[in-house]
Amino acid sequence: MEIDITDGPHDGSYRAVAPGACRYQPEQNRFSVNYANNGAPDGFVALDLVLRDAALAIDDSSDDFEAKISVGGPSGGVTYTINPRSGEGDGNAFLEVSDQNATLDLEVDARDGAQIVVTVICGLVAAPPT
Repeated sequence: MEIDITDGPHDGSYRAVAPGACRYQPEQNRFSVNYANNGAPDGFVALDLVLRDAALAIDDSSDDFEAKISVGGPSGGVTYTINPRSGEGDGNAFLEVSDQNATLDLEVDARDGAQIVVTVICGLVAAPPT
């Protein structure tokens, strides 16, 4: 995972490795990423993302997602909440999926003016049967 933040108090680049963080559920048209590490040395402590229209993000791009990105450490940091459909920032998600891998690119503008680019490349965890 890579996050680049431009403008704002936590301007910079952040990286994390989180095996098993991605889940693609095509039957529910969802893609999600869950990562948390309060002890991350560079201060990238969490990413919680739910893409609610994965098919649209594969075809073109989708603004039907919610992302919470926490950087700056567990104390004194910031959590960006981006949910374009609810008026919390603007952005688009782009998704490429194969049988075993996925790449998510997310470009967002947070309400405080920060511009955030997220790239997640991951192996997929099979969703449990419903």
